[in-house]
Amino acid sequence: MVRGDGLRRDGQPPRRAGRGRAPGTLLAALLLAALSAACPEAPAQEPPPSEVRLEAVTAARHTEARLAARAQARVLTVDPRGTEAVLEDAALTVPRAGLTLRAPRLVLDTRTLVASGDRGVRIEGEHFEIRGQRFVAKLGEETVHIDGPVHGQAVLATPTGTGAESEAP
Repeated sequence: MVRGDGLRRDGQPPRRAGRGRAPGTLLAALLLAALSAACPEAPAQEPPPSEVRLEAVTAARHTEARLAARAQARVLTVDPRGTEAVLEDAALTVPRAGLTLRAPRLVLDTRTLVASGDRGVRIEGEHFEIRGQRFVAKLGEETVHIDGPVHGQAVLATPTGTGAESEAP
C-alpha cells in the first residue's frame, strides 16, 4: 500500500463524513481524548506544612571564614518561610563576643538575627554569668537587653591572676 493515495491502512476507501458519527461528535471525542492524555489528573495536593520541626539540632553561621554564631536546641521549629525559628532548651553562642545565651525557649528572627524570650535566660561569658526573665538579643551587634529582675555574678581578674568574685542581687 502506498500512502497518500486516499486509502486507509486496511485498504478500504476513506470514510465520508456523512456516514457513521456526526463530524462534530467525532471532533469532540478526539479533543476530549487528546486533552485527557495531555493533562492527566493531578494528584490531590496536600496543604503545605504549617511548620518544620527538628529534634537535637546544632546549626552554625560563619562570616569571613570564622564562626559568627552557633545554636543548639533540643527542638527547633521553623515556619514554612524560614523567617522565624523557635528553639527549645537552647544554647546560642557568639564566640566573638565571648558569650553564650541559654534559654528554655527563644524565638529567633532569621532576617534580623534578633533572639527574644520570656521564660528566663542565662548569659554566660568567660568572667560573668547573668540571669534574667525576659530578654532581647541582637546577634549582629552582640547587644543583649534584659527586662525584669537581673541576677549576676562576675569574676574579675586581678593583676596577680587570682580572681575576685562579685555578685549582683
